[in-house]
Amino acid sequence: MIQPPGVMSLILLLMGKRRLIKHGKSIVVWRRQKDGSLKITADTFNSD
Repeated sequence: MIQPPGVMSLILLLMGKRRLIKHGKSIVVWRRQKDGSLKITADTFNSD
């Protein structure tokens, strides 16, 4: 099962002074296990 694309934001503090903000998209792929539970098999993002 593939989850619809999501939106992500990443905030990095560089040297404790400068903030770098990145926006992008993410996607998660789930696989159903034999016992019926779901397990994440892929999780990735890409900045715009």
